[in-house]
This record gives sequence, C-alpha cells and structure tokens, in this order.
Amino acid sequence: MLLIGGAAAVVVIAAVLAFALTRNGSSASSAPTTIDWSQLGQLQTGAPPWNNGVGGLTDRLAPLGLNALGAEGTVLHIHQHLDLYVSGKHVTLPALVGIYDNSYLTEVHVHDTSGVIHVESPTNRTFTLGQLFGEWGVKLTAS
Repeated sequence: MLLIGGAAAVVVIAAVLAFALTRNGSSASSAPTTIDWSQLGQLQTGAPPWNNGVGGLTDRLAPLGLNALGAEGTVLHIHQHLDLYVSGKHVTLPALVGIYDNSYLTEVHVHDTSGVIHVESPTNRTFTLGQLFGEWGVKLTAS
C-alpha cells in the first residue's frame, strides 16, 4: 500500500518534524530509534480514511516508548502541523490520536482534525513521527 505519495512529501514531512520534535536540545530518549511494527498488533492497512487507533492504543504504548499520562506534561510543550497526502490526496489526521477515552493521553497526541500534533511531555526528550503513526495504528514507511 502506498502510504505517502511522492518521496518529496516524505522528505519534507520528515525533515520538518525531525527538527520540530527534537528542538529544545532534548536529552537522550527512551523512544525506539526504529519502530518495530510487528510489536504493535493489528494495524490499519486499508485505504484511508483511518480511525484514530484508540482500540489498540494501550497495547502499543510500551513498544513505542510512550506513556499513559493523567495530564499534559509541561516540561516539553511544542506543537507541529502535519499535512498528509496519500496518492496525491489530502488525508485528515483524525481527532483524539493518542488520547484514550478521556482516561489518559500520551506525550504525543492530537485533539482535533486540524492537523496539529501536540508534544506535551513531563520530561525533555526526543519524540518521532513514527511514534505518532504507531499510536494511530498506521504503518509509516518511506513509500
């Protein structure tokens, strides 16, 4: 399945988010440098639109190096915007990625469909675009 249309889109998204998600001189991360997608359970593999992945979120947290938080963290608090295209068509990032039924949220989450990614952590560390896609349950690949 072609997840993101065009290598240029992948490079731009990855470069912007790599800078934005790691600014502030973050310290060593407990996030995996490579996501082991086989550890994340059932992933959404059909064509978009994809749901917010909340059904398997709790089981995906440990392999992604993310935590269930009772409130948004305040040590690292930044926001990014993601525009996602699949085969040249805009795909909306669904609301509540990384938020489980108002019970908890993760350090990397999405409140609404505006495309704004919230990184709100109680510790200063590195987060990746792969973690967002992992908690969403959508495999991010170079193609």
